Amino acid sequence: MPTNKRRHDPARSPRARRPSSEERQEHRERRRAELIEAAVAAIDKHGPGASMEQIARAAGVTKPILYRHVGGREEFVGALTDRFVGDLVARLDAVLNDPSADPRDLIRSGIEAYLEMIETHTALYRFLLRHAGEVGGGEVLSQVIREIAQTTVVMIGERIRQAGGDSGAAQPWGYGIVGMVHAVGDWWVESRSMPRGRLADYLVALVWDGMAGATVAAGATPATGRVQP
Repeated sequence: MPTNKRRHDPARSPRARRPSSEERQEHRERRRAELIEAAVAAIDKHGPGASMEQIARAAGVTKPILYRHVGGREEFVGALTDRFVGDLVARLDAVLNDPSADPRDLIRSGIEAYLEMIETHTALYRFLLRHAGEVGGGEVLSQVIREIAQTTVVMIGERIRQAGGDSGAAQPWGYGIVGMVHAVGDWWVESRSMPRGRLADYLVALVWDGMAGATVAAGATPATGRVQP
C-alpha cells in the first residue's frame, strides 16, 4: 500500500548547533563551582577528616571525575582555599568599609567577622589547616594568612593616613594582628572555652591598648593618630 511518508534521511536533518568555546568554558566553570560547593557541604557533614571518596560521593560523581573538573589534589585544596578566603574577605569588606566608623569598632568588627567565619565553617577551616602541610609545603595556610593580613593592612593604612599619621606601621601592625588572631582562633575552635563575643572583647582590648601605646610612644595621640607638638 503506497504511503506519502518520507523516509528519515539523517543527511538532510539539521545538525544540532555545537556549543562555542566560550559556552563550553562557562559550563566547565559552572560545573566546577557546583562541585566545590558540594565538597564544602561534604566536609561540613563528615568533618575535617572527610575523604576524597566521601566528597566525590556527596557531589554525585566518581573521584576521577571530581579530579577532572577541579584538577589534582593540590588544585582541589587550592580551590577550597580560594572559596574560604573569598567568603572571609567579603565578610571583612562588609564590616571594614565604613569611613565614619570608630577605629576601635572597626577592629572589633574585623576580629568578630573572622571568628564567626571559622566558627560557622569549622570543619572546612580545620580541613585546610590539616592539608596545609601536605600541599605546597604549607602554601595553603600562608595564602589564607596573606589574604586576610593584606586586607587588614589596607584598612589600617587608610585610617592612619586619614588621621594624618605615618602609615608605615600599617604593614607590621596588620600582619601582627592577623597572626595573633589566627593563633588564638585556632586554639578557640578546638577548646570553645568561651563565647565568641567575649573572646572578641578580650582580643580588641589587647590590640587597641597595644596600638594606643605604640602611637603614644611614637608621639601621636591614640584617638586621632596625629603627631603631638
